[in-house]
Amino acid sequence: MPRQVWLCTRPLFHDSMILPSEMTSDGRPYLRHWGVLVTELTIIDTKVILQSTTFMTSKDLRLGTMYELQTYNGEPNIFVDDEFSVERVRRHWGSFDAYHIGTTELPDETIKENGIYSHGGAVSS
Repeated sequence: MPRQVWLCTRPLFHDSMILPSEMTSDGRPYLRHWGVLVTELTIIDTKVILQSTTFMTSKDLRLGTMYELQTYNGEPNIFVDDEFSVERVRRHWGSFDAYHIGTTELPDETIKENGIYSHGGAVSS
């Protein structure tokens, strides 16, 4: 069954050296934190939920699987949240943008395997 794929971006919260550049990026997403959301929800349902996360009472509503590249101890690491929910949006994403980029029929495990790439060593998850 095809699932919808969304590119989600939010401001960089933790890097004070980057924030001034991020603020002058004219809304361009390349100076932001990126994540890829894969969901079984329709495009319309996803848009409505993402636009109303601050008003929703159902914090446990699962949106899908979010894939993010994060750095731990100076090493790149893929973070996969199989239970990406409205509560996670509220706590960790805050104000963000979401762009529908297409559909996929790939299973989660294949997406994760294809998304891990590292120079000179394995990236742990």
